Amino acid sequence: IVTIVPVVIGRVRYSAVESDTTSLISDNGAWLKPKVKLPTLIRKEDLLRETLENLGAKKIVKGNETTSLIVEIDHYVIQLIRNKNENYTAYFYGEISESKAKEFISELEEEYGNVVQNQVYETLKKKAEANGMDLLNETVQNDQTIVLTYNLK
Repeated sequence: IVTIVPVVIGRVRYSAVESDTTSLISDNGAWLKPKVKLPTLIRKEDLLRETLENLGAKKIVKGNETTSLIVEIDHYVIQLIRNKNENYTAYFYGEISESKAKEFISELEEEYGNVVQNQVYETLKKKAEANGMDLLNETVQNDQTIVLTYNLK
């Protein structure tokens, strides 16, 4: 029996904003100061992109440096920059309160956990099949954990 639990683990430090990617965060060539800066537990760019798309991101642009994404979502512009510890820090631009930004980060990390869980789930199923196991039962628990029961051939 394999149980998959969505867990996001990480430590966060801040890094400086350095990007000249788009006019999303500039005003006539002058860089805008972020209104809110919040750490995240997010580490993988491909899963972050998928998460942002799941949440309805209208535009996701790669930053000038390789560690940055600029996102337009829910009437907000957010720059996500990977820091030294490989986690992303979110810089919110425009009219957004700190409480709304924290609420968004909470939703982002929850959805990121779901995306990570789905990736682990798919990987486990493929590996089990490749190793000659038959899936007997698959159950989704109330807390969204998935229990897979396999039989060896």
